[in-house]
Amino acid sequence: ILGFVFVWFSLANKLCKLYHENIVVKKMRYWGRETPSIYIIHWLLISWMTVFLGYENKGYIMTVYLMFLTLILSHFISRKIKVRV
Repeated sequence: ILGFVFVWFSLANKLCKLYHENIVVKKMRYWGRETPSIYIIHWLLISWMTVFLGYENKGYIMTVYLMFLTLILSHFISRKIKVRV
């Protein structure tokens, strides 16, 4: 996973230099600044969804949908609740 992180950082750096201020760059900067709080919220959501929805019982399409939903919910919850680590 460390290799992915380095590739992601270099790609993000190039995108930020290429496109100065658009919605994608703003979201990437927000996610970079709020990574710890988004990470905590994300795993709490995954834990609760596993208990109540049972990821292991769903098919591939539903699991991908739930993963996307978890990402979106993590983003919006982190904007409303400031978790400080």
